[in-house]
Amino acid sequence: MKKGFVFLSSFLLLVACDMNSVEEDTDSQNEKDTSITEVEKENSTENEANEESNDSKESSDDTTPTTNETHLLANFVNDQTFMDPYALEAWDDYQEIVADAEYGDITLVQTETPDISKLNGSSFNEVEGRFNSLDLREDVYMEQVAINEQEELYFYRYPAEEESDLSEVSHFLAELTFYYIEDNLVFSAITPGLYQVELNDLPDVNLLTSLTTLSDLNTMNTQVFTIAELKVNDYPIHQMMIPALFINEEGNEELMAFYFFTYGEDILQYAYLPFEMVSQSFPDNSILLYQQIIPEIAQMD
Repeated sequence: MKKGFVFLSSFLLLVACDMNSVEEDTDSQNEKDTSITEVEKENSTENEANEESNDSKESSDDTTPTTNETHLLANFVNDQTFMDPYALEAWDDYQEIVADAEYGDITLVQTETPDISKLNGSSFNEVEGRFNSLDLREDVYMEQVAINEQEELYFYRYPAEEESDLSEVSHFLAELTFYYIEDNLVFSAITPGLYQVELNDLPDVNLLTSLTTLSDLNTMNTQVFTIAELKVNDYPIHQMMIPALFINEEGNEELMAFYFFTYGEDILQYAYLPFEMVSQSFPDNSILLYQQIIPEIAQMD
């Protein structure tokens, strides 16, 4: 049963389901490479380049899932998530990192009297140490963005192989994001740096809002462009974004970024935004959207 909850703000629509149981724009400091619909599009504050492509990718029936399925959402990541299988190494690394990470409960800092001392999330040194223990590619590089004195973002970026044509299109193929508050990990995400949306078989927004479990979504074999996670009231809450089709009041089709917020197999919340807006920075918008959703999730029983 769905609760009668609808929240509309800045083109944002949320719908809630039953559950048992630091806003800062960093676009001006980070290069964000993306591609939209049938055009491979690199979005960066320093350089924006569009490259038309007339070729569509093969049918979703030919997708290759990743072999490391330790993550709850592992079945949703495949070679349609990234433009090059080389980027799937970022997904394997991400799973290794988050399996050992501790997340501070974000609700502790969203009160009138934040108690950061009780966050107890993994420190940057702990996460970095785990990275160092992996057999990372030599071309992976990290960038740090200080939001303020308390908050920091760390981006680990995975470029294309030097001999690949994609290296001339995008600075990186995949990106891992880690968000710390006073050196406590509170959020992580994996997003593509270069991608192509398949328009032929996009799910309808109205259909997606009727889903209640990840199993329902898994049968649709959709593209996934964001996987993220944090902790709310000590519950691990995952976020997943897929492209979807929305028919507006004028009957025109609009490409949307449709977000699921889940606890275990259960879908708790939905949200969708114009894809073009979100594609400017997948990690930043993932964090901002989480922050709007958290108060609603925190009130669920």
